[in-house]
Amino acid sequence: MLMLLIRIEESLKKIIFSLRPDYKNSMTANVLFTLSIYGGFYAFEHCRSFGEDSVIDVLAEINQKIMKILQ
Repeated sequence: MLMLLIRIEESLKKIIFSLRPDYKNSMTANVLFTLSIYGGFYAFEHCRSFGEDSVIDVLAEINQKIMKILQ
């Protein structure tokens, strides 16, 4: 499972950095993206018993708030 997350992180960062090259060397951006990817996966896996749609809604709301730090 860890290898899958590593590949997802690498792929998503590649896409993000191609669109926003200014984020590539930003410690803040890299930490936020890694936190969102790994934390989101972990939270989803451990809280899915509350209902997958509900967990996804909460994670989306959290990620929107986290990403405001980059603005």
